[in-house]
Amino acid sequence: MGENDNSKKLASKIDAALIKYRPQHENLGQAEKSLAEQVIALVEKAGGRAAAAEKMGVGATTLDNYRAGKTQPKILELIALCEAAGVALSDIFERDAGFGPDTIRVVVSPERFAGPELFDDLFAEIGEMVADLHKSAGLSLTRNNEYRLAAEGYNRLTDRAFDPYNLEELRSMLPWLRVSFKRDIEQQRSKPGSGKHSA
Repeated sequence: MGENDNSKKLASKIDAALIKYRPQHENLGQAEKSLAEQVIALVEKAGGRAAAAEKMGVGATTLDNYRAGKTQPKILELIALCEAAGVALSDIFERDAGFGPDTIRVVVSPERFAGPELFDDLFAEIGEMVADLHKSAGLSLTRNNEYRLAAEGYNRLTDRAFDPYNLEELRSMLPWLRVSFKRDIEQQRSKPGSGKHSA
């Protein structure tokens, strides 16, 4: 079977999966629907449901919920799925999405932050902190790793917070987060051959 035939077969599988899940997407917001559709396509590119679930480290039912848009994958799961599908994580975001609400829904742990209290300004601030600290240390970051580290930082704050939905409390912990990131960077720089985070 030629490469063109394989491409047609894959496109057909993706179309069939999109049609299968379309009724479950009807009441989703645009960001959630777009992500669910991306996951559907990536699953097929990764070799199907079983292969994708294994690569992501999730159960088949969890993966089905991601495809249905009932829940969203965590950033590390999404990165693993993209790698399995041979797609760059940045390719599934709009080029100039930045750290807006669409992005934050993807990268912040959905089971804890499924409600509207997602502070995209705080997330953007953490992203800028990550970029500035790495630049000051002479380390370069891919956009994917910038998203990943910003999400990790957001989750560190909310894990430490008494009330993870209290913006004032989260902001008060930013100096602690800065120190935490600096410590991570020092450890990164002490590794042989450091100087760049791989994608």
